[in-house]
Amino acid sequence: MFMIVAGVVLSIGALQYEFKQGSSGEYTGQPVYEYGMLTPQEQHVVDGALNGKTYAFDSSESLPSASRPGFRPKNVKVHVRGADRTFTYRTVFPATSPKGLGTISLIGGGLLAMFEAVRRQHFSTSWPWQTG
Repeated sequence: MFMIVAGVVLSIGALQYEFKQGSSGEYTGQPVYEYGMLTPQEQHVVDGALNGKTYAFDSSESLPSASRPGFRPKNVKVHVRGADRTFTYRTVFPATSPKGLGTISLIGGGLLAMFEAVRRQHFSTSWPWQTG
């Protein structure tokens, strides 16, 4: 049980924030941000997204928006080069990263340990692990 609880707690720390150009959600009426008013780090992220990059960050500080991402995709508009551009951001669980794989392994190991404990207690002579 401790392994499962630890895996759930670690899964919160493994979450990442994804940012890319697109419109896979409805615009929520947030203000349009001016490119010149963004921080240099936010400008770098917007420029990369305009070039087709998808960013994944451990914190949401580099995202040009006042609201923080959720699990549902949200859009933010930035006025860049004379046009309003829409960018999509959301929270994702990176299953193939080391943190994600560790979390999945920890939860899977906890479930396997619980299964084995029940099997040993109630079905000790059952195949494939006969102990009696």
